[in-house]
Amino acid sequence: MSSISHHVVDLKNQVSSLIARYSALMLKHKSLNNENENLLNKIKFLEHEIQELKQKVEISDVAQSLGHTDNKSSGFARDRLNDLIRQIDQCISMLNE
Repeated sequence: MSSISHHVVDLKNQVSSLIARYSALMLKHKSLNNENENLLNKIKFLEHEIQELKQKVEISDVAQSLGHTDNKSSGFARDRLNDLIRQIDQCISMLNE
């Protein structure tokens, strides 16, 4: 009988140990999920910032090309302005729908 009670005590200790490990792993999992969510939000913010900076660079390029009188720069500016006008027209048509 002593042998059975010894096995029961060992089993109880093992279950307690597993429960403690499970709890610790669940806390770690929750922490990692929070960190992951924070990093995803940071990525979204940085991607948005990159898009804004690209637009600023593009506007700067157009402004610089308008300041130059050579054919290459004025051609670039004309093409870019035409592209912007097309995009604006598309936005207006989408708003009218």
